[in-house]
Amino acid sequence: MVFLSRFPLFRESKRLPNKLKGKFVDSLRLTVKGGHGGNGFPKFGGVGGQGGCVYFVAEENVTLENLQKKHPTKYLRAGHGEESSKARLIGRRGKDFRVEVPVGVSIVNDDGRIIGELNDTESHCIVAGGGGGGCTGNSFIGREGQKRTITLDLKLIADVGLVGFPNAGKSTLLKAISNATPKIAAYPFTTIRPQMGIIEYPDHRQISVADLPGLIEGAHANIGHEQAEIDARKSHL
Repeated sequence: MVFLSRFPLFRESKRLPNKLKGKFVDSLRLTVKGGHGGNGFPKFGGVGGQGGCVYFVAEENVTLENLQKKHPTKYLRAGHGEESSKARLIGRRGKDFRVEVPVGVSIVNDDGRIIGELNDTESHCIVAGGGGGGCTGNSFIGREGQKRTITLDLKLIADVGLVGFPNAGKSTLLKAISNATPKIAAYPFTTIRPQMGIIEYPDHRQISVADLPGLIEGAHANIGHEQAEIDARKSHL
């Protein structure tokens, strides 16, 4: 028997099925670069402007799909700092690049380190700092802005959770109602980790459905899925 219930479930998108209903995007890889600092003016001691920074701001009604369409090159760069001149000894700061992202994204560096998590509306995070302007400390040569490649992972809350005993047909149901591709087999405990699928209606409304691992008899005695799976497969031999 399969029971349907609203089940809050946070999952990082890198563990979600790749094939989902519609054009749902839950992970996006971007290259970001801060602006170059402006050169100084050695003759008069002028200081170049600081390069602009790239920062993300969490907003409602924003999707990674929209972000991908808005920036098809996936390369985001802030403005360069102004060079010092006779007319303006202190150069202007470069223009910052403000990027709106969905609420609930994790910003992950290439080395797997989480740079920031934007879980609230208007929360923000600088992802690429601007280079310093030219001055006496750097021979009046503006510095390069910070450059990095990052991944935006969208954390999801399931609208519906499929809860039931092993081999009840939860994964089969998820596959039938969405384009998720959970593992389906004749033995129990094929679902070890929650799997997520997205259902899209003709009016473009979407709901998320989570296929949860099967309920285990004796869970109160600390019997885990790993041991229960071994026992179940032994019984089929």
